[in-house]
Amino acid sequence: MTDASLKAGLAAVEQRDWQNAYGLLSPLAEAGALSATDMEKLAEAAFWSNRVRESLRIRERAFATYDQGGDAVSAARAAGQLAWGYVMLGSYAVGGGWFAKVRRLLKDQPECREHGELAKSQAHIDIEQGDLESALNNARSAYAIGERIGDAGLRAAALNTQGSVLIRLGEVAEGTAAIDESMASAIAGELAPFTTASIYCTTISACQRIGD
Repeated sequence: MTDASLKAGLAAVEQRDWQNAYGLLSPLAEAGALSATDMEKLAEAAFWSNRVRESLRIRERAFATYDQGGDAVSAARAAGQLAWGYVMLGSYAVGGGWFAKVRRLLKDQPECREHGELAKSQAHIDIEQGDLESALNNARSAYAIGERIGDAGLRAAALNTQGSVLIRLGEVAEGTAAIDESMASAIAGELAPFTTASIYCTTISACQRIGD
């Protein structure tokens, strides 16, 4: 029964049937029958079914498993998602602590997607702190990593961030072109749910800024 529920729950995640995925996977998590990777998928299902704080608790369990097992890259991925989760809830100090974990975990790792995600995240932090030149450099760094490793989601998200920064710097034509290109990927359904949502959010903010 556990194997059937797990298979059905993971299939529901792939289909983005979040409520069903949560209902199938949550009992397995309580029974300790999920791997760290499957816990991350349950956390995503919890997030998209409006169980945000529970999704953070689940992801913290996944992080601990990765960290204790010495899987630094997977731990960094989970930590980065936790950082943004807490920032979205307004817990900026807690989010900052998780970003610090990401930096520590990736310090000696070969280049990977998580380095790009960290650079993109730092760009958004730079924007909030008013350091637009640093933000642009970090967004471009994230895009370059996406190019080197062939990650379409990272490229689109980094391009969207670049566009937002360029608009703030007064380069409206270049900025809107970058945002439009990233939106084409989002609208086409090519990207993961959270990447798609973040691109929509940043795009709406940029449009408000220029009255478009």
